Amino acid sequence: MSEDDFDNQMKKLGVRRLGDARNAGQRTVRIARDARAGKVGAKSGRDAAPRSESGPSGAETEELQAALDAAKRQASEVNVELEALRQALSTAESGKEEAEARCAQLLSELEEPLQGSTSLKEALFERGVLGADEQKAAFEGLFQRGKWQGILPMLRVDRPERLRERLSEDLFLHCGTKRCRRPQSVVCLDVVPERCEICGGADWEANTASDAMLLNGYRTLVVYGGHPHHHALLREALDSRIRFRSAPGGQSSTKSSPAKGELRVYWGGTRSDPAHAQPTDASGIGISESNLAGMLRGVVSELRRR
Repeated sequence: MSEDDFDNQMKKLGVRRLGDARNAGQRTVRIARDARAGKVGAKSGRDAAPRSESGPSGAETEELQAALDAAKRQASEVNVELEALRQALSTAESGKEEAEARCAQLLSELEEPLQGSTSLKEALFERGVLGADEQKAAFEGLFQRGKWQGILPMLRVDRPERLRERLSEDLFLHCGTKRCRRPQSVVCLDVVPERCEICGGADWEANTASDAMLLNGYRTLVVYGGHPHHHALLREALDSRIRFRSAPGGQSSTKSSPAKGELRVYWGGTRSDPAHAQPTDASGIGISESNLAGMLRGVVSELRRR
Protein backbone atom coordinates (compact mmCIF):
# COMPACT_ATOMS: atom_id res chain seq x y z
CA MET A 1 0.00 0.00 0.00
CA SER A 2 1.38 3.34 -1.01
CA GLU A 3 1.66 6.32 1.32
CA ASP A 4 -1.14 8.21 -0.45
CA ASP A 5 -3.47 5.24 -0.13
CA PHE A 6 -2.62 5.03 3.56
CA ASP A 7 -3.44 8.73 4.08
CA ASN A 8 -6.73 8.41 2.29
CA GLN A 9 -7.63 5.38 4.39
CA MET A 10 -6.79 7.30 7.58
CA LYS A 11 -8.88 10.28 6.50
CA LYS A 12 -11.86 8.00 5.97
CA LEU A 13 -11.40 6.74 9.51
CA GLY A 14 -11.23 10.37 10.79
CA VAL A 15 -7.55 10.33 11.58
CA ARG A 16 -5.46 13.28 10.38
CA ARG A 17 -1.81 13.86 10.38
CA LEU A 18 -0.27 15.86 13.22
CA GLY A 19 0.77 18.75 10.95
CA ASP A 20 -2.72 19.16 9.45
CA ALA A 21 -4.32 19.41 12.91
CA ARG A 22 -1.81 22.01 13.94
CA ASN A 23 -2.55 24.08 10.82
CA ALA A 24 -6.29 23.81 11.36
CA GLY A 25 -5.92 24.96 14.97
CA GLN A 26 -3.84 27.87 13.88
CA ARG A 27 -6.49 28.86 11.38
CA THR A 28 -9.15 28.63 14.08
CA VAL A 29 -7.13 30.79 16.44
CA ARG A 30 -6.45 33.32 13.67
CA ILE A 31 -10.14 33.52 12.74
CA ALA A 32 -11.11 34.11 16.40
CA ARG A 33 -8.45 36.79 16.79
CA ASP A 34 -9.60 38.55 13.64
CA ALA A 35 -13.20 38.44 14.84
CA ARG A 36 -12.22 40.09 18.13
CA ALA A 37 -10.36 42.78 16.19
CA GLY A 38 -13.47 43.47 14.03
CA LYS A 39 -11.84 42.38 10.81
CA VAL A 40 -14.10 39.47 9.96
CA GLY A 41 -17.05 40.51 7.72
CA ALA A 42 -16.37 44.20 8.44
CA LYS A 43 -16.63 46.72 5.65
CA SER A 44 -14.35 49.65 5.15
CA GLY A 45 -14.92 52.75 7.24
CA ARG A 46 -16.13 54.66 4.21
CA ASP A 47 -18.83 52.04 3.47
CA ALA A 48 -19.80 51.27 7.08
CA ALA A 49 -20.20 54.76 8.48
CA PRO A 50 -23.32 56.52 7.17
CA ARG A 51 -22.68 59.82 5.54
CA SER A 52 -23.89 62.57 7.84
CA GLU A 53 -26.02 65.34 6.37
CA SER A 54 -25.09 68.92 7.24
CA GLY A 55 -27.72 71.09 9.09
CA PRO A 56 -29.22 74.39 7.84
CA SER A 57 -26.89 77.30 7.47
CA GLY A 58 -27.09 80.50 9.52
CA ALA A 59 -28.78 82.44 6.71
CA GLU A 60 -31.43 79.76 6.29
CA THR A 61 -32.10 79.78 10.03
CA GLU A 62 -32.60 83.57 10.01
CA GLU A 63 -35.01 83.33 7.07
CA LEU A 64 -37.05 80.65 8.84
CA GLN A 65 -37.20 82.74 12.04
CA ALA A 66 -38.28 85.84 10.09
CA ALA A 67 -41.06 83.88 8.38
CA LEU A 68 -42.22 82.54 11.75
CA ASP A 69 -42.30 86.05 13.27
CA ALA A 70 -44.30 87.36 10.30
CA ALA A 71 -46.82 84.53 10.66
CA LYS A 72 -47.23 85.32 14.37
CA ARG A 73 -47.83 89.01 13.60
CA GLN A 74 -50.45 88.14 10.99
CA ALA A 75 -52.17 85.81 13.42
CA SER A 76 -52.24 88.59 16.04
CA GLU A 77 -53.78 91.05 13.55
CA VAL A 78 -56.40 88.50 12.54
CA ASN A 79 -57.31 87.96 16.20
CA VAL A 80 -57.75 91.73 16.71
CA GLU A 81 -60.00 92.00 13.65
CA LEU A 82 -61.97 88.97 14.81
CA GLU A 83 -62.57 90.52 18.22
CA ALA A 84 -63.75 93.77 16.59
CA LEU A 85 -66.17 91.81 14.40
CA ARG A 86 -67.48 89.95 17.44
CA GLN A 87 -68.16 93.23 19.25
CA ALA A 88 -69.85 94.70 16.19
CA LEU A 89 -72.01 91.59 15.91
CA SER A 90 -72.95 91.83 19.58
CA THR A 91 -73.93 95.49 19.16
CA ALA A 92 -75.98 94.69 16.06
CA GLU A 93 -77.78 91.85 17.83
CA SER A 94 -78.57 94.14 20.77
CA GLY A 95 -79.95 96.79 18.41
CA LYS A 96 -82.01 94.16 16.63
CA GLU A 97 -83.58 93.02 19.89
CA GLU A 98 -84.46 96.59 20.84
CA ALA A 99 -85.98 97.23 17.41
CA GLU A 100 -88.04 94.03 17.58
CA ALA A 101 -89.33 94.95 21.04
CA ARG A 102 -90.24 98.44 19.83
CA CYS A 103 -92.05 97.06 16.79
CA ALA A 104 -94.01 94.68 18.97
CA GLN A 105 -95.02 97.58 21.21
CA LEU A 106 -96.15 99.72 18.27
CA LEU A 107 -98.14 96.86 16.79
CA SER A 108 -99.92 96.29 20.08
CA GLU A 109 -100.77 99.99 20.25
CA LEU A 110 -102.13 99.94 16.71
CA GLU A 111 -104.45 97.10 17.62
CA GLU A 112 -105.96 99.07 20.51
CA PRO A 113 -109.29 100.66 19.51
CA LEU A 114 -109.49 104.43 19.71
CA GLN A 115 -112.50 105.78 21.58
CA GLY A 116 -114.25 108.93 20.35
CA SER A 117 -111.69 109.77 17.65
CA THR A 118 -111.46 109.64 13.87
CA SER A 119 -108.22 109.25 11.99
CA LEU A 120 -107.43 111.22 8.86
CA LYS A 121 -107.45 107.96 6.94
CA GLU A 122 -110.97 107.19 8.15
CA ALA A 123 -112.14 110.71 7.26
CA LEU A 124 -110.74 110.34 3.74
CA PHE A 125 -112.40 106.96 3.40
CA GLU A 126 -115.75 108.41 4.43
CA ARG A 127 -115.20 111.11 1.83
CA GLY A 128 -114.72 108.41 -0.81
CA VAL A 129 -110.92 108.46 -1.07
CA LEU A 130 -109.86 104.82 -1.37
CA GLY A 131 -106.42 103.27 -1.33
CA ALA A 132 -102.93 104.66 -0.79
CA ASP A 133 -102.64 106.16 -4.28
CA GLU A 134 -105.82 108.23 -3.90
CA GLN A 135 -104.75 109.31 -0.40
CA LYS A 136 -101.40 110.49 -1.75
CA ALA A 137 -103.07 112.37 -4.60
CA ALA A 138 -105.50 113.97 -2.14
CA PHE A 139 -102.64 115.11 0.12
CA GLU A 140 -100.65 116.55 -2.77
CA GLY A 141 -103.69 118.35 -4.17
CA LEU A 142 -104.56 119.88 -0.82
CA PHE A 143 -100.98 121.10 -0.33
CA GLN A 144 -100.62 122.50 -3.83
CA ARG A 145 -103.90 124.40 -3.59
CA GLY A 146 -103.09 125.74 -0.14
CA LYS A 147 -106.07 123.95 1.39
CA TRP A 148 -103.95 122.05 3.87
CA GLN A 149 -103.59 125.09 6.11
CA GLY A 150 -107.31 125.01 6.86
CA ILE A 151 -107.26 121.28 7.66
CA LEU A 152 -104.07 121.11 9.72
CA PRO A 153 -105.38 122.99 12.82
CA MET A 154 -108.32 120.59 13.05
CA LEU A 155 -106.11 117.53 13.30
CA ARG A 156 -105.64 116.02 16.73
CA VAL A 157 -103.80 112.90 17.86
CA ASP A 158 -104.51 110.68 20.82
CA ARG A 159 -100.91 109.52 21.12
CA PRO A 160 -98.71 112.59 20.60
CA GLU A 161 -95.56 110.73 21.64
CA ARG A 162 -95.95 108.32 18.73
CA LEU A 163 -96.38 111.22 16.31
CA ARG A 164 -93.26 112.94 17.68
CA GLU A 165 -91.29 109.74 17.29
CA ARG A 166 -92.36 109.31 13.69
CA LEU A 167 -91.53 112.91 12.84
CA SER A 168 -88.18 112.57 14.56
CA GLU A 169 -87.36 109.41 12.65
CA ASP A 170 -88.67 110.41 9.23
CA LEU A 171 -87.99 114.16 9.05
CA PHE A 172 -84.57 115.81 9.15
CA LEU A 173 -83.61 119.49 9.05
CA HIS A 174 -80.77 120.03 6.60
CA CYS A 175 -78.93 123.09 5.29
CA GLY A 176 -78.77 121.74 1.74
CA THR A 177 -75.06 122.56 1.34
CA LYS A 178 -72.55 120.14 -0.15
CA ARG A 179 -70.29 120.18 2.90
CA CYS A 180 -73.03 118.44 4.90
CA ARG A 181 -73.84 114.90 3.95
CA ARG A 182 -77.55 114.55 3.25
CA PRO A 183 -79.06 111.71 5.30
CA GLN A 184 -80.71 108.98 3.27
CA SER A 185 -84.03 107.21 3.81
CA VAL A 186 -85.56 110.29 5.47
CA VAL A 187 -87.33 113.44 4.27
CA CYS A 188 -84.85 116.32 4.40
CA LEU A 189 -86.37 119.74 4.90
CA ASP A 190 -84.09 122.51 3.63
CA VAL A 191 -83.54 125.21 6.24
CA VAL A 192 -81.01 127.97 6.88
CA PRO A 193 -77.57 126.61 7.94
CA GLU A 194 -78.04 127.77 11.54
CA ARG A 195 -80.97 125.35 11.90
CA CYS A 196 -79.20 122.43 10.27
CA GLU A 197 -79.17 119.42 12.58
CA ILE A 198 -75.72 118.37 11.34
CA CYS A 199 -73.50 121.43 11.03
CA GLY A 200 -75.55 124.20 12.67
CA GLY A 201 -73.87 126.62 10.31
CA ALA A 202 -70.34 125.71 11.46
CA ASP A 203 -67.60 123.41 10.26
CA TRP A 204 -67.31 119.84 11.45
CA GLU A 205 -64.72 119.06 14.10
CA ALA A 206 -64.62 115.29 13.81
CA ASN A 207 -60.85 115.25 13.29
CA THR A 208 -60.30 117.65 16.17
CA ALA A 209 -62.51 115.53 18.43
CA SER A 210 -60.64 112.38 17.42
CA ASP A 211 -57.27 113.98 18.21
CA ALA A 212 -58.51 115.24 21.58
CA MET A 213 -59.81 111.78 22.52
CA LEU A 214 -56.60 110.01 21.52
CA LEU A 215 -54.45 112.54 23.42
CA ASN A 216 -56.55 111.90 26.55
CA GLY A 217 -56.21 108.13 26.23
CA TYR A 218 -59.73 107.39 24.96
CA ARG A 219 -60.16 104.68 22.34
CA THR A 220 -63.93 104.14 22.60
CA LEU A 221 -66.73 106.70 22.27
CA VAL A 222 -70.21 105.88 23.52
CA VAL A 223 -72.94 108.43 22.70
CA TYR A 224 -76.26 108.27 24.55
CA GLY A 225 -78.94 110.18 22.68
CA GLY A 226 -79.02 111.82 19.28
CA HIS A 227 -80.50 110.71 15.96
CA PRO A 228 -79.49 107.42 14.27
CA HIS A 229 -78.27 109.46 11.29
CA HIS A 230 -76.00 111.40 13.64
CA HIS A 231 -74.56 108.10 14.81
CA ALA A 232 -73.97 106.88 11.27
CA LEU A 233 -72.13 110.08 10.35
CA LEU A 234 -70.02 109.93 13.51
CA ARG A 235 -69.04 106.33 12.86
CA GLU A 236 -67.71 107.27 9.43
CA ALA A 237 -66.07 110.59 10.40
CA LEU A 238 -64.13 109.57 13.52
CA ASP A 239 -60.58 108.28 13.41
CA SER A 240 -60.39 104.57 12.60
CA ARG A 241 -58.54 103.97 15.87
CA ILE A 242 -61.64 105.01 17.84
CA ARG A 243 -64.47 102.54 18.32
CA PHE A 244 -67.95 104.07 18.31
CA ARG A 245 -71.11 102.83 19.99
CA SER A 246 -74.49 104.51 20.38
CA ALA A 247 -77.52 104.14 22.60
CA PRO A 248 -80.89 105.92 22.62
CA GLY A 249 -82.46 107.78 25.48
CA GLY A 250 -79.71 110.17 26.54
CA GLN A 251 -78.85 108.09 29.60
CA SER A 252 -77.15 104.86 30.55
CA SER A 253 -77.56 102.31 33.26
CA THR A 254 -76.11 103.46 36.58
CA LYS A 255 -75.08 99.87 37.31
CA SER A 256 -72.26 99.83 34.78
CA SER A 257 -69.07 101.86 34.89
CA PRO A 258 -67.06 102.99 31.88
CA ALA A 259 -64.38 100.60 30.76
CA LYS A 260 -60.77 101.69 30.56
CA GLY A 261 -60.27 104.08 27.65
CA GLU A 262 -64.04 104.60 27.19
CA LEU A 263 -65.59 108.08 26.96
CA ARG A 264 -69.33 108.43 27.45
CA VAL A 265 -71.18 111.44 26.03
CA TYR A 266 -74.74 112.14 27.19
CA TRP A 267 -76.27 114.20 24.40
CA GLY A 268 -79.46 116.18 25.01
CA GLY A 269 -81.06 119.14 23.31
CA THR A 270 -81.94 117.33 20.08
CA ARG A 271 -85.41 116.52 18.81
CA SER A 272 -84.84 112.90 19.77
CA ASP A 273 -83.74 113.82 23.30
CA PRO A 274 -84.85 117.40 24.06
CA ALA A 275 -84.01 117.31 27.77
CA HIS A 276 -80.48 118.09 28.91
CA ALA A 277 -78.69 114.80 29.51
CA GLN A 278 -77.00 114.35 32.87
CA PRO A 279 -73.95 112.06 33.11
CA THR A 280 -74.37 109.03 35.34
CA ASP A 281 -70.61 108.63 35.80
CA ALA A 282 -67.90 111.05 36.93
CA SER A 283 -65.92 110.87 33.69
CA GLY A 284 -68.93 111.34 31.38
CA ILE A 285 -69.70 114.51 29.43
CA GLY A 286 -73.19 116.03 29.34
CA ILE A 287 -73.94 118.21 26.31
CA SER A 288 -77.10 120.03 25.25
CA GLU A 289 -76.84 120.87 21.55
CA SER A 290 -79.31 120.60 18.69
CA ASN A 291 -76.74 119.67 16.04
CA LEU A 292 -73.87 117.26 15.60
CA ALA A 293 -71.16 119.88 15.09
CA GLY A 294 -72.14 121.62 18.33
CA MET A 295 -71.95 118.35 20.23
CA LEU A 296 -68.43 117.69 18.91
CA ARG A 297 -67.32 121.19 19.85
CA GLY A 298 -68.59 120.57 23.37
CA VAL A 299 -66.63 117.32 23.61
CA VAL A 300 -63.42 119.01 22.44
CA SER A 301 -63.89 121.91 24.86
CA GLU A 302 -64.44 119.57 27.80
CA LEU A 303 -61.45 117.37 26.97
CA ARG A 304 -59.17 120.39 26.66
CA ARG A 305 -60.12 121.44 30.19
CA ARG A 306 -59.11 118.08 31.61
